[in-house]
Amino acid sequence: FSDVELISPDQQMRIRNFDLTINLGQNVYITGPNGSGKTSLIRLLMKLWMPTRGKVLITGKAKISCAPQKSVIYSGTILEQLG
Repeated sequence: FSDVELISPDQQMRIRNFDLTINLGQNVYITGPNGSGKTSLIRLLMKLWMPTRGKVLITGKAKISCAPQKSVIYSGTILEQLG
């Protein structure tokens, strides 16, 4: 994450001036109080949302996984969702 800012689809400022580098092989656990931006960071990392400013750069052979508390269900066919 490089100078990331995120304004959510409901027009709320979620993240401002955020920088973070995670090296290959490093495990990261994100924790914090409600409303601190944990879910927003994951949505950026999983490319469900795009940053308003800055970059989210994933390089090399990074393996990213996420175990959300709530399921994300999209409309459309399974083929469309995989696309």
